[in-house]
Amino acid sequence: AGVKRYLHMSALGSRPDAASRYHLTKYAAEQHVRRSGLDYTIFRPSVIFGPSDRFINLLASLIRFSPVVMIIGDGKAEIQPVAVRDVVQCFISALENNQTRWKVYDVGGPRALSFEEMVDKILRVMGRRRLKIHLPIRWVEGLVRLFERGLPVAPLTQDQLVMLQEDNTCDVGPLIADFGIRLQDFTE
Repeated sequence: AGVKRYLHMSALGSRPDAASRYHLTKYAAEQHVRRSGLDYTIFRPSVIFGPSDRFINLLASLIRFSPVVMIIGDGKAEIQPVAVRDVVQCFISALENNQTRWKVYDVGGPRALSFEEMVDKILRVMGRRRLKIHLPIRWVEGLVRLFERGLPVAPLTQDQLVMLQEDNTCDVGPLIADFGIRLQDFTE
């Protein structure tokens, strides 16, 4: 097809020994890209936030309409949310930056937050106060099994539950060094 340069969107957490099927399949795709013979750059972003994202906006909707915010487990798993505009800037810059060829970049925001800290920041920005209830993982696992068996599209899957329990953070030093980017903080 004449493709000379390939930019691949993977996911932070993709690795050969990942606990989630999602991260295993992302890692397998990366291996295909590496063996393709193309000049590639692979990006592994953490949770991406922006005007139309499906994660932070879902949390905000739940906060807006529910008097209670349910936090799965202890809420201490860390996430390093990255702004969609920063991800886009890196993609565009990589096209003309030859030093990014044949490299893999972990992509995250400037700092990690626990899931509960993220919820607290969303509450603060929205000017809302909500009761937070921590749901034990065992309870949620049971609900998820019911969702997956009984609904055409489960609101939460076993695989997503696994991912919610592990940290999703990275060292953004190489990204900043090679792209000269100032990463937008989640609170902004």
